[in-house]
Amino acid sequence: MWRRTPGTPMPLPGLRKTASSTASAKREFAPGKDITREQLATILFRYAEAKGYDVSARADLSAYTDADQIQSYAAESVAWAVAEGLIQGFEDNTLRPAGNATRAQIATILMRFCAGVAK
Repeated sequence: MWRRTPGTPMPLPGLRKTASSTASAKREFAPGKDITREQLATILFRYAEAKGYDVSARADLSAYTDADQIQSYAAESVAWAVAEGLIQGFEDNTLRPAGNATRAQIATILMRFCAGVAK
């Protein structure tokens, strides 16, 4: 069960199920912490799956030099997010899966999700 961090708002209904990738080892809901690109991909993948959207697309990530750095829990989600065009690599052919997503990246990914997946 999630434990609420003092001073944080209660999570939205259904978020517990989809946001498990962002929890700490203690399963603590931490909305004030940074989120990585692979965590964001996992949350969106699990949300899309729960909503019944088509999540069958997968991209071949071998062209990205850091594809081997994607955590095992996120590999399927990142492959889906790249196939759907939600996440695109950087100019140096990396995905930087463990890097923190910036506000601009999150906004762009969410807009792509709304326009392409949740249409």
